[in-house]
Amino acid sequence: SSPTPEPTTFLPRPTSKPTATGTPLPAPALLAPSERQDFFEDAEIVLTWQSVGELPSDVYYEVIVAYSHLGATWYDEVPWTRDTSWTMSEHSYLLDLSDDGRYQWSVQVVHQTGVDAKGQPVGVPLSPPSEVRTLSWRRASGGGGGSGNTPAPPPP
Repeated sequence: SSPTPEPTTFLPRPTSKPTATGTPLPAPALLAPSERQDFFEDAEIVLTWQSVGELPSDVYYEVIVAYSHLGATWYDEVPWTRDTSWTMSEHSYLLDLSDDGRYQWSVQVVHQTGVDAKGQPVGVPLSPPSEVRTLSWRRASGGGGGSGNTPAPPPP
């Protein structure tokens, strides 16, 4: 089996952050996947959004992925990026953590002002958050609480 990435931290995210003088950039426009798109475990899931323009060296896109785990909302630790996409399926451990296989995601432009005690970037928003989209990502059969209505393809 493949090596397991570092476990994520599951502390509740603050519901509001201090903002730099207003939010001078527009919210990123989400491109794909579309709202409520369904994926099975072996799918490549690439979250993509529209660029808000050239970013200064200390400005990033913060991708926020939230899901229900044991009845509480947890957030995946997604690296901040200067790209306009992030491959969610590289975090395959999420398949075993979500109560219902549903994930909500959004993107916000942030200005990095430093790092926290764990070396994670911290900063202030430069844009409002994008819209929030939901997707489903489940195992094709077997484990998990899926409906089991979709048969697995026969082996080759």
